[in-house]
Amino acid sequence: MPQPQPEQLWGASLKQLETRITQTTFETWLKDTRVIPGAANGDLVIGVKNEYTKDWLENKLLDTVSQTVAGIAGRTVPIEFVVEAAPVQAGPTPAALAAEEADDRDEGEPVEISGPGSPGVEELAFARETNFHRVKTDMGRWLPELQYDSLFWNAYLGDQVWLFYRHLLMHWTRGLRRKDMGRLKMEHEQNHWTTVFRLSYRKAVQWLGKSNQKIVPGGIYECHKSDTAHRVLKEDLDRCCQAHTVHDWQARGEGGRCYYWRAGLLHRLYDEGLLAIEISGSGRARVQVWRNLPLLTPRQVGSMNSFLQDQHERWLEDNGHFYELTVDRWLKFEARSLVPCLPGYREGRQLSGRPPENPLLAKTSGGAG
Repeated sequence: MPQPQPEQLWGASLKQLETRITQTTFETWLKDTRVIPGAANGDLVIGVKNEYTKDWLENKLLDTVSQTVAGIAGRTVPIEFVVEAAPVQAGPTPAALAAEEADDRDEGEPVEISGPGSPGVEELAFARETNFHRVKTDMGRWLPELQYDSLFWNAYLGDQVWLFYRHLLMHWTRGLRRKDMGRLKMEHEQNHWTTVFRLSYRKAVQWLGKSNQKIVPGGIYECHKSDTAHRVLKEDLDRCCQAHTVHDWQARGEGGRCYYWRAGLLHRLYDEGLLAIEISGSGRARVQVWRNLPLLTPRQVGSMNSFLQDQHERWLEDNGHFYELTVDRWLKFEARSLVPCLPGYREGRQLSGRPPENPLLAKTSGGAG
């Protein structure tokens, strides 16, 4: 029986996956993927739009995807997700220039308000008209925070990122002087960003109970296969496994060792719009933290497992009236995040830098790929 071509196999797999997972999950993570031609040995190489999508698919959806593909192909098919380079544009159109001028964003803003996943009129109005802190207080003091933020934002960010976020807020609060205690009052929009404060990677790692300081700013790690071969088999790899899109292959005799970049906790908070940062020439970081957490969007909830998605829907059914929000209205939100839509977000953001960049991207020779 002839085997289907990679494009046919992936197309058929996407149709099945659309029925196996939630619509939001499918549209967020799989809808815009495509087959990269030229893979050897019948492997399936799938192009995705960014590193975050690649990591999410590899860590949370790979088993489901692999089982679906194998069921259609009648055999196990190795699958690799790769980040496709953005296409070269001929130049911005007049409409794009006008939109950019009207938007007046600074270049360091991590979460876009325009483009793919941008908010529509409905969610912009909701985000700008809703005082999330006041609603939480009206619902029962700090209990709503335990109900929503500590359950759903915690689950969305992951335990370690959420703990790091809470640590930053605690660190900022402890550093406030008596005359600055008014900054704690969330009733004022200008207080939704913290003031600028210095971040110590070492202290943050110690507070998190970790020993590897690279988990905060990101760093270079040895590939698992390379590390296993070196420590267990006491030998170097004979060739790179190509598991990472950007890597550093360091040849040693007839073999070598492979290293790759892994983003840190700073990158995740920055990507979610919850952190503003600037790094000095000496490597010291100054940060601000966004304190006013809104409701998650369908795109964000779609990245969680089906149980949490169901719990979030039930939470909205029970408590959405406090926000004058129904589940149906919420499901129409198309934005990636409501955070940058909130009042005071742009006005109070004083830092416009970025977290540490991947140093391997600057390599132009050797094993970088």
